[in-house]
Amino acid sequence: MTSWVRARPLPRSEVPTERPLLFETNEQGLCANFNQFLYAYAYAESEKKSLSVYDMQNSISPSFPLIKSTFADISGVSYIDSMLPSAVSLRRNISRVMDVAKGIPLATLRTTAQRIFQWNPQLTPIVKEIFDKAKLPGAFDLGIHIRAGDKITTREMASISIDRYIAATKKYQTDSALDELHIFMMTDTIPLRAAFIKKADPSWTIYYLPTQLPQPDGHSEAGFNGSPRRLKILAYNYFMAELLVMQSIPDILCTLSSNVGRFLYYTVEHEEGIMSLDAKMAIA
Repeated sequence: MTSWVRARPLPRSEVPTERPLLFETNEQGLCANFNQFLYAYAYAESEKKSLSVYDMQNSISPSFPLIKSTFADISGVSYIDSMLPSAVSLRRNISRVMDVAKGIPLATLRTTAQRIFQWNPQLTPIVKEIFDKAKLPGAFDLGIHIRAGDKITTREMASISIDRYIAATKKYQTDSALDELHIFMMTDTIPLRAAFIKKADPSWTIYYLPTQLPQPDGHSEAGFNGSPRRLKILAYNYFMAELLVMQSIPDILCTLSSNVGRFLYYTVEHEEGIMSLDAKMAIA
């Protein structure tokens, strides 16, 4: 005699539901959040799940949606304006997220980054006004990013002298066989920019956007976060404009220990143009 047990349908309250993955921004630097978002997105793709994003907690303002304001709509990503109690927080599972990200080839991460980091069209008139006021040339030979501020004072990065930036720029000019250099400089510490300009070769022309930093003498995350919102929004707009310029330059001198350097590595067209004065490229 054959017998069997018929499965009892689960009551609606017992039917298991898929818990969404949740990425949350934080009050770290802008590019730190962008890079963390990339790793979270790559993790969600590896899990074949969509990603919910709560981006209202950031260094700009609790009413400023950081990822949504910066980048165009992204397939597989939805934005929420309140926390989801049932969601799987990737912040609490960051070690798993980073393990997965570190197992992805850098070339694949770059492809993903260039797909999801398309600028929000709402930024276009803002950065255009900034560029019009700055009267920048149409092209540059070299972009230089100098990250200092609290990255140095907290010993997260080793201090790199302006003389090393000068020497690396001279080497680039020699290797490139260029009689003149048109350089765009991006930095969070204005005295370092002034020191570079003072030591620059006469054949170099150096451009930069006007200072719009709450702490022009040296950026610290805590100090920036405590600044008035209007100043932080202005600094954000200029920072986006600087990143846009840097992405258009074929060769970049930077530090890959910084999140800005890593974001540029992920998003420039040709990564071989990135020259780092400290670390090699690594997921961090």
